Order: sequence, then C-alpha cells, then structure tokens
Amino acid sequence: MQIITARRLIAGKGKAVWENAALCMEGGLIKAAGPADLVRDQYPNVPEHDYGEATILPGLIDMHIHVGDTQSRPDVAQGGQLTKILFAAWELSQALKRGITTVRDVASEPGVCAALRQAADMGFLKIPRIVTCGTALAASGGHGWPLKSVEEVDGPWKIREAVRRNIREGADWIKAMADETADMPEYTQEELDALVQECPRHGKKAAVHASFASTVDMCIKAGFDTIEHGIFLTPQQARAMAQKGIAWVPTAAVCTRIAREREQMMAD
Repeated sequence: MQIITARRLIAGKGKAVWENAALCMEGGLIKAAGPADLVRDQYPNVPEHDYGEATILPGLIDMHIHVGDTQSRPDVAQGGQLTKILFAAWELSQALKRGITTVRDVASEPGVCAALRQAADMGFLKIPRIVTCGTALAASGGHGWPLKSVEEVDGPWKIREAVRRNIREGADWIKAMADETADMPEYTQEELDALVQECPRHGKKAAVHASFASTVDMCIKAGFDTIEHGIFLTPQQARAMAQKGIAWVPTAAVCTRIAREREQMMAD
C-alpha cells in the first residue's frame, strides 16, 4: 500500500478537483482519494510518494485510433505484418507513457490487435487496454476500400454476416464507413439499419465514419452509438444525437491537420 500526493487531483466525476490531494493505492486498486490530510487520516503510517506540482487524474481514453496505422511511416508500411505489429507495440507503449490507458481501435489489419492483446495478457508488453472494431465495413469501392483494415461488403444480409464474422474474430465494436470526401452516402438506409440492428443482438455497439450532413442524418436514424468525425454536423443534428444518446467523436486532430494542409496549399 502507498499514498501518492500531488498539487491537485481530478477525480473524473463532474467538477471534483481537490487541491493538495492524495491517492491511496493497494495492489493496483484505489482505496481512497481526496484532500491529502483526509487520506492520511484514513491510512496512517502508509509510505508516501510526492509528485510535487503535478496533477493526478484518471487514465485517458483515446476514442479513435487505428492500431498499426503506418501513414506516417512509409518505411514500416513496406514491411510485413510482424514489423507492423512491433511498430504498433512501440506506439502504444508511448501512448501509455503519456497517460493513455485505454484506446479504441476503429479499424486495423486482421490479427494485429489480437496479437497485441495476447502479448499484453501474457505480460510481454505494457500497453493501454485495446477496445477494437476489427476491420471496418465499407460498400464496394467505398471509403478505405483498398486498405487491409477495411472489408468491402454490400447488402443487409451480407453486412449482418460480416458483423457476426468480425465478432467471432474478437471485435468489441463494429465500425461502418458511410461516406468519404463527397456528400453522397455510400450505404443505403437499409444497410445501415441492418448493421446497427445486428450489433446489440451480440452485445456489441456500432460506430460509423460519417462526415456530411446527409450521411449523418441516415446514421442518426439508424441509431449508431457513436458518429466519428461529423465534420459538417449541424446544431440540429447534434441535438437529435443527444436525444438518442449518440456520442460524437470529433477527431479534432484530423480536422486541424486538414485545415493546415489547405492553408499550405493556398499559400503555395
């Protein structure tokens, strides 16, 4: 058992922030958290480790990553799957050092997340917990179709089959690709409805890549659990999502990168 003290502690529940705070832990479990004096009173004579002006906060969750994505490393992209898995393990270890304790993988190559999770469970790696969507489902020729992390599948019953297959392979969520760079939904309403209906039958949730307003409307109607990107999301749509309990994952870093690239193109 040990007590960790710091300048402040963010509990992660509402507005709870304590100054001159402490956390008591035993065997990896939190026994108490709050003002340092109160924690010391609860657990006297427990050794302390002081982090000075630091802030203690819950582990961060990255809701949108692609485990093993090599867009930033074309040299890694030329390697085999083992190289990509080793690269992914290194990236995840860096994320853990920055306080990210859980990641949601929203499409990766088959086998990558399974291998990393198994290695972590066996104690070979120290990485964040991985929640994975497996391979994303896209219409033929739809967004991301050339990628190994995307599976082309059309029609409501073929989509249901793909959902079941992904779950069989270890997917925790199911991800759909609903549009790309033009305001044209790539799946029909019937297809989106089938995907969303199939997930809860297996105790799973559904995420969808949707940027344009017309596609977002269809995804709200289908009842996805999260909408990824939503670049042209309207206030009215946001209110409709809130009413249905649909979360928005804005992927702000992606939007910032696109804006910078366009600014550079205009400057050139």
